[in-house]
Amino acid sequence: MTKLMRISAGDNIRDLQEEFMRLYPFLRIQFYRARPGNEAIVRGNYLNQLLPIKTAGLKSEGFISLESNMTIAELENKLLDQFGLRAKILRQSGNNIWLETSLTADWPLNRQNEHGRELSGGYRADQ
Repeated sequence: MTKLMRISAGDNIRDLQEEFMRLYPFLRIQFYRARPGNEAIVRGNYLNQLLPIKTAGLKSEGFISLESNMTIAELENKLLDQFGLRAKILRQSGNNIWLETSLTADWPLNRQNEHGRELSGGYRADQ
């Protein structure tokens, strides 16, 4: 199943996070900036959700097609290649715990979301 998410220069980070969680309620998208000369992500280096998405490096606007069988790695690469956005997808694990999906980046979005639902007992952290 294909879901579309609009990315616009007028959005702030929270707008995109809320839209993504509407589509995948047990996943969260976080944006970050790479430090010059260091592509590694440092924990806690995520951008504040009140900042404009342009702060995360938005180079172009448009729609991103989210296929349920698209892997986390594919989504993160697509965001970078198409829009210039560096993002990490996190999965809910428990009531208010979010884990990076680096070790399961080859899992599709629908599987990640379902696993997050199972680990959280169906309780969404944003409720």
